[in-house]
Amino acid sequence: MDDVVKVTVNLPKDLVEAVKALAAKRQVTLTEVIRNAIGTETFLADAADQGSKILIEDKKKRIQQIVLR
Repeated sequence: MDDVVKVTVNLPKDLVEAVKALAAKRQVTLTEVIRNAIGTETFLADAADQGSKILIEDKKKRIQQIVLR
């Protein structure tokens, strides 16, 4: 990993609980969940900036577009 910088953030309790739940489900650290979330957000924002459509298909094969603001 490149240079690592410690960052402190303030989050509402419900978001902290969501991060903890994801970390437990995936058996990874809270830091890894946050890194993945930032990576996903960056990927989606870059795709949207390039004019790409971001689509998600549910179990019933319905497709919805994700719109980033």
